[in-house]
Amino acid sequence: MSNPEGEVSIALVCEARADAQIAADLADRVLFETFPSLEQVLEHHRRFRGLAPSDPYLKWSEQKTLVRRLGIPRFHGHFNGQAAEPDALATFRMLLILDQAEHRPDAVFLIRDTDNDKRRQRGLEQARADYPWAFTIVIGAAHTKSECWVMAGFKPENREEKDRLEALRQELGFNPCAAAELLTAQSDSAKKSAKRVLSHLTQGDQFRERKCWTITPLVELKQNGQASGLAEYITELTTRLAPLFEHRAV
Repeated sequence: MSNPEGEVSIALVCEARADAQIAADLADRVLFETFPSLEQVLEHHRRFRGLAPSDPYLKWSEQKTLVRRLGIPRFHGHFNGQAAEPDALATFRMLLILDQAEHRPDAVFLIRDTDNDKRRQRGLEQARADYPWAFTIVIGAAHTKSECWVMAGFKPENREEKDRLEALRQELGFNPCAAAELLTAQSDSAKKSAKRVLSHLTQGDQFRERKCWTITPLVELKQNGQASGLAEYITELTTRLAPLFEHRAV
């Protein structure tokens, strides 16, 4: 079934609500920058959703349950003659689920932490390239965690924040905001844990965190996020998502 006239339906596939928020906010920022005339009316031209239009987002962890419920085949094998990378098969099945949805989206965002394994990004790319999908697919692979994207936009606003950042720089041996991809620890309490470092920088203030990706200029986010996948995601939004809105901008 088609979507309401003039509205672009965007399915967010991610791990948590915070990831969905980052992905959606950055998408809006790219659209505002590309088409300034949309800034006051964009909410009437796009809808973020999950499997159903009323769902806020679709969790990766729901994939197996949906496969069983909907009877989606559990594919095995290769993609274009190459062995499946991590997450490739799960992503392909998730895309099939959305392709068969009663209200099929116009675009799908695949937002995923790589957990220090960049083969996961290749897996997302394999699933996207292997089939002529009826929707636009945008990939956002965060190296190593989505917290690294947040830190790319952290700019100290006061003396306390400057002191916390300097203390972390001394402790880690590098600036975590300029090289967050080096925070590769998987344990949240480890020295090089992205979650730990971000929590220390922002003192766990979610409003402060959100300012990092909603206020910091996109050019700075791309510069600091070259190695964390953030720059690639912003480029994907520019080259793949923005064209869907060209005829809506005036």
